[in-house]
Amino acid sequence: MLRAQRAQARHHPKARPVNKPRFAAVVALSAGLSGLAFAAPVNHKPKAIPLSACRKSDFPAKRAAKPVNFASGVWIQTLTVGHGPQPKLPDTVVVNYSGTLRGGNVFDASDGAVFPVGGLIPGFTEGLMQMQSGGHYRLCIPADRAYGARSPAPDVIPNNALLIFDVTLVEIRAP
Repeated sequence: MLRAQRAQARHHPKARPVNKPRFAAVVALSAGLSGLAFAAPVNHKPKAIPLSACRKSDFPAKRAAKPVNFASGVWIQTLTVGHGPQPKLPDTVVVNYSGTLRGGNVFDASDGAVFPVGGLIPGFTEGLMQMQSGGHYRLCIPADRAYGARSPAPDVIPNNALLIFDVTLVEIRAP
């Protein structure tokens, strides 16, 4: 295309935008040198959420509080508000729970299960310590706060699996 045609195409109202690579300029100020260097093209696509991370879509939207995301990556959503104190590490709790994988496959469930708060996977302990008696909660635990690459039953819970628990805290028993 000739230079004049390119100029005309740029100013034409129906001209299509030209896809040009974008480069980020990086100023190097280390070791007493300053100058302008060019990095790789800037990628403007949003980062993909790893499959082992919790998402808002893992929580029911209707009639529940927004899920709270902790720095560890564990999310908790209050489905029914409880009352009273929260359990502490030396306590033992009685819970009703159902554990599922992201696809909805139930891998474990129990009513009236008795657990020491400090004797569970780290993500479950962290979530449990935010609950109150009588409350119903949904926990989303990323793989690194669950079993990680060492699942106790890889045929039931795959390695590096995200776990979702629906938990009702029935009772807190002090030591």
